[in-house]
Amino acid sequence: MNCQTENVTISGMQWKLYRVGERIPESNSFVLQDDFADYDVAMEDLTSSALQDAADTLENYAVLDNISPLLSGVTDQSGALCFEGMSKGLYLLSGKSKLIGDKRYIPSAVLVDLSDKETNLDFMTYPKFRVRKMPSSENEMYTVQKVWLHDEEYPDDRSTELTVAIYRDAQLEEEVKLNEQNNWTYQWTGSAASEWRVKEVEVPGNYTVIYRANDTQYVILNSHSTVRSSMVTPLVTTEITTSLETEISSLSSSSQSKTETFPMTISSDSGSRNSSGGGSSGRKLPQTGQLWWPVPLLIGGGLICIVIGWRMHQKK
Repeated sequence: MNCQTENVTISGMQWKLYRVGERIPESNSFVLQDDFADYDVAMEDLTSSALQDAADTLENYAVLDNISPLLSGVTDQSGALCFEGMSKGLYLLSGKSKLIGDKRYIPSAVLVDLSDKETNLDFMTYPKFRVRKMPSSENEMYTVQKVWLHDEEYPDDRSTELTVAIYRDAQLEEEVKLNEQNNWTYQWTGSAASEWRVKEVEVPGNYTVIYRANDTQYVILNSHSTVRSSMVTPLVTTEITTSLETEISSLSSSSQSKTETFPMTISSDSGSRNSSGGGSSGRKLPQTGQLWWPVPLLIGGGLICIVIGWRMHQKK
C-alpha cells in the first residue's frame, strides 16, 4: 500500500483477539463463555446491526475489565496482521485507535464466527473505521444518556437510579448517578485527546445492555430481557434516534467523524496465506452479523488476517 499523497495505510495499530463464546448447536444464536459468560449481552438476534452492537458492547467490557486476550499483535508497514491457530468458537477482534497527523482512526470491533468444521479456510477482514479530525481545543463536552427499552409492561422492573462509571483511557475517572430527575443524562468536560468510555456499575435485573458511542456522546441501552430475536433491532433504532434528537441530539448529526467501510473477503480457500489480499477468490464473507449458515465460513486451526489501509483523497 502506497502511503504517499492520496493513500493512508495504518501501520502500528494494536489489535487483540478474544474468544467470547460459541454457537449453540442446531440453533441460530450464540452463548457467551469463559471471561464473557456473566455479561448481560443478548446474542439471539443475528442481524448485522444487532451483532455489531454486541461486538461493541463486549469490546467495552474487555477494555474496561482488563480481560486478557487470547492473542494480540500490531499491524505491519503494509497495514496487515495475522492471527493463527484458533479453535472452533466465536471471536472478538478489538483494535486500539491511532492518531495520525490531526486525524484519529477509530476501528470498530468485529465478531468472527469459527463454528463450522471446514478445514484450512483462511480469510481476510477489512474493519470499519471512524476517522475523526481532532478538535483545536484541549477539552470537549461529553454526554452519557441512559435509555430504557421494551419494559412498558414491566414498570416494577425499572430501577429508580443507576450508577454509571466514566473511564478515561481505561482508568476510572468518576462515578455518577442517573435517574428521572436528571433525565437519565450526565455531561462532563474532559480532554479531547483521551479515549472515554462508560459502563453501568450493575446492569439491572431482567435487562440486557448495549453500549453505543460516537466522538462525544455515549448511550447505554437497557432492554428488557423478555424481548428477544427480531423485535429488538427495529425498536432500538427507532427509540434511540428519537431520544438522541430530543435529549442530546443525534449521534450522526453531531459527530465530526466519517466512516470508512470495507468488505470482508476470503483470501484463500486452499490453505495459502496472503496478507496483502492478492490471490483472493473474490467471494464475499459476511460482515459482522451477516452469517450465512449454509455457507462454511471457517475452521478450527484457522487464520485471520486483518488488513488496514485505504485511499483518502486530499483537498486540493
